[in-house]
Amino acid sequence: MSKPLSYLRVFADKTGESHAEWLDLQMSTKAFAPPAPPLDVSDPAKASTVTMLRLAPDWHGEWHPTPAKQWLFFLRGEANVQVSDGTSCSLHTGSIVLLEDTTGKGHQTTVRGADVVITASVQVPVPE
Repeated sequence: MSKPLSYLRVFADKTGESHAEWLDLQMSTKAFAPPAPPLDVSDPAKASTVTMLRLAPDWHGEWHPTPAKQWLFFLRGEANVQVSDGTSCSLHTGSIVLLEDTTGKGHQTTVRGADVVITASVQVPVPE
């Protein structure tokens, strides 16, 4: 069994309070692109859109829910995400975040340091 990837899940409970928890994404070693050697791969998941985001060094997003369920992949820079239960999480290049707080109080994000933050946002279709 391969080492899992750690990611931050941000979600809202039934009362609208937002929370954050670190979870593991399971990986398995597979021949993904033969003849290249096997590598660690997650299970496939559907995606609906991909958007690149660039946040200025002084950017701060006040309390807001995420506009859609989405994965954020931190490609550059550092940020802090705070949820309404008071939890604060530091994110850096290589961090993975699953935003599911589409309702409720949401979260706030603050860029840390003098560098821009660049993320890839991959929206996930939500079954109806």
